[in-house]
Amino acid sequence: MRNGEKGQAVLLVILGLSLFLIGALGLAIDGSQMYAHRQMAQTAADGAAEAGIMSIFTGTNATSASPFATGSPPTAFTCTTTDTRTPCVYALRNGFGGAANDTVAIDYPTTVAGVPLSSDPVPAIRVTVTRILNTGLIRFLGSSTSSVRAIAVAAIVNQSNRVPLLITHPTFPGTLANGSASLKVCGGPTRSIQVNSDNASALAISKLVDLSHAGPNDPGDCTTGTGGDFAVFGGPATAPPTLSLGAVGRYDQPASPQRDPYENLPAPAIPSVPGNTTVVSGPGCPVLQCTLYSPGLYTTIMVKNDTALFKPGLYYVNSGGFGNQANGRLGDGWVLRRPPWRMWWSPRATWRSGL
Repeated sequence: MRNGEKGQAVLLVILGLSLFLIGALGLAIDGSQMYAHRQMAQTAADGAAEAGIMSIFTGTNATSASPFATGSPPTAFTCTTTDTRTPCVYALRNGFGGAANDTVAIDYPTTVAGVPLSSDPVPAIRVTVTRILNTGLIRFLGSSTSSVRAIAVAAIVNQSNRVPLLITHPTFPGTLANGSASLKVCGGPTRSIQVNSDNASALAISKLVDLSHAGPNDPGDCTTGTGGDFAVFGGPATAPPTLSLGAVGRYDQPASPQRDPYENLPAPAIPSVPGNTTVVSGPGCPVLQCTLYSPGLYTTIMVKNDTALFKPGLYYVNSGGFGNQANGRLGDGWVLRRPPWRMWWSPRATWRSGL
């Protein structure tokens, strides 16, 4: 009887190994499929979230009337296969949302851990992409389907981003025009000039705008800077020939508009103290002598053939306006003109104009 039972254990071993090999092969094939679809799902979620937050930020929607432009927070929704809302369109362009086994869900969180959200009506968007996959060999040992899921969150955040020259008008042509005077920025942050106007002719730069020594590598005296960025929301699409960006500066167009840093401040009362100026020299003055401005009420501030320094505070300028003319140089400080025109610049940058 013992001789007749020989070989039965081998069959059990072969059966066990077969099940193991099927499971291992199924895990390899289905695992690779799930990983690939998970990566694609994350790409689709990232693209949809980024496109969605940009449509919120700019109040536009490239495919239909925007649900974000009204200022009221939209409600969460799930994209349909023919949905024309911006995040749905961008998820579909990345291969998700066009079939019954895909789900693209959109909602709007009011808080994001570790991120200081802005005060916009809709400060964040979350996109959750899910796909149900049919398994292959692994179904012999378990479920016939599996799912992959990816989540992306994009937000409008509060961030201090000082730009030496920020021009906030949203629509004017020629919003930045320098006439017969050149403009030069020394030092400051990476972005030296920001123009918010969406007009295709937002710039009328007829003389040199020199950012070749702008940026954080320069202390503000144009000795070591390697270049600063110029950003405009509207146009032109290519950098004007009179714009010098230096070795590392970029022409950023279209660039998302930057919020007016004073937009939530009430209109200031007219100062009772007239502004005054004094001639100074020494530390803080990069030339032989400078004109130091004090906060207060001015009929006009027009800097020409001079280097002007400004004490921190409020400068209220009446009908004479504020200007920087030939060979004028503006140093550290902040200036606020009467609404609707507002300008400000970084205390670490200087900007000059000259013939």
